[in-house]
Amino acid sequence: MEQENITTYECLKEEVAGMRGDLSRVLDYIVAKEEKERKAKEKNDARPQLPARPMVTKDEAAAILLVSPRHLQRIRKKLGLKWKMVGRETHYYLKEIVDAIHATQCPWDSVAYEKALKRLTRLPRL
Repeated sequence: MEQENITTYECLKEEVAGMRGDLSRVLDYIVAKEEKERKAKEKNDARPQLPARPMVTKDEAAAILLVSPRHLQRIRKKLGLKWKMVGRETHYYLKEIVDAIHATQCPWDSVAYEKALKRLTRLPRL
């Protein structure tokens, strides 16, 4: 009888040890999964919601710089403005316009810039 109790006790002890191992593996899995989800959420929060380089049309860029669109064509090399043809329209990178304003201290129109801010979000501030 006593031998049976010892054998039963040993069996139960082995089962409990096995369950503890299983529980620790499940706990490790849950912790790793939560860490992975947290990192993915941080990565998504850090990602910008807009393209990295927002663009404005030539008319908006000219209005911001207080020049005509034709004069903007003439001065874009002097100001170092980068531009891109999208179909038949010319678009200027807003970051380049802001940098040109800071570098040359040229006059600019805050109202036109605010209109661009309303159209696009997360733009560089002047």
